[in-house]
Amino acid sequence: MKRFLLLILFWSNVTMAQQYLRWQPTWHGKPIAVTEERGVLDEFQLKQFKWYMSGLTFWKKGQQLWVDTATVRLWEAGFPKRSFLVLPSFKQMPDSLSFFLGMDSLTHLEVKLSGDTDPTLGMYWTWQNGYIHLKMEALKRTEDQQVRTISLHLGGYRHSPCKYSIGLPISRSSKKEILLETELSHWIDSSQPFPDHWMQPGQQSVLYSRIWAHYFTVKP
Repeated sequence: MKRFLLLILFWSNVTMAQQYLRWQPTWHGKPIAVTEERGVLDEFQLKQFKWYMSGLTFWKKGQQLWVDTATVRLWEAGFPKRSFLVLPSFKQMPDSLSFFLGMDSLTHLEVKLSGDTDPTLGMYWTWQNGYIHLKMEALKRTEDQQVRTISLHLGGYRHSPCKYSIGLPISRSSKKEILLETELSHWIDSSQPFPDHWMQPGQQSVLYSRIWAHYFTVKP
């Protein structure tokens, strides 16, 4: 309830003239909220989900319209300030956007340990392994009514390439809001071998994070 009220307050501070990018995770095409509630488990319960983006860029016919001044940006489900980005007023509507999932080794070593890269946010392994690119905690009910506990901490910078480039088209009908979605059902139920628990850096961790990168879309 507290997070819902914060969301209303945050949205009330956005003027009608502003454009913005909003991110939300979905489950079978429907927005899914973060919850810690106990009780009867639906098919899927998302307890925590956050990830790092770097190099966010908006494009028009192959030309850059705007590049995010933030070297790294943390997105977190359930926290309005980390699921919403106010954009500049574009003279032309962008036709695509691109970004990197995670950050490269140079960024890992050069970012200040504050703001979105503050280690107290729980996204930092150690100075030897750098930042977690993606963290998700969830529960999933299986067809035989068993409960899968999912704990994924993916990424790291010691294995190249450690970040993954994503490019997405933007519909012409997108005006004020550009909605970036991540479809979790495709990712969790992927036919590719994928563990329920992975909480260590390394080459395999980076590969798992790339699987997730395929399930982004921009909605009109």
